[in-house]
Amino acid sequence: VKHAIYHNKFIIIDEKTIITGSFNFTKAAEFKNAENLLIMRNNPGLAKRYIDAWWHDWQQALSKEDFLERKNSFSKTGNEE
Repeated sequence: VKHAIYHNKFIIIDEKTIITGSFNFTKAAEFKNAENLLIMRNNPGLAKRYIDAWWHDWQQALSKEDFLERKNSFSKTGNEE
């Protein structure tokens, strides 16, 4: 199954630090929303798992053209999959 949207939120830093959670890096997230953010440091094994997951999801993603084609077909029919 190809993903229509990549919605995971994580940052991998220096191959041993991961930041993840619901937090979007916006003013609303910082000052208005109830968000969570987890920073995991000095864990290269876990960072590798996140890197591997990112590459897996990247390979599953729709191309921009396929995404736009699918989006346009939803607009015409009013249906979403």
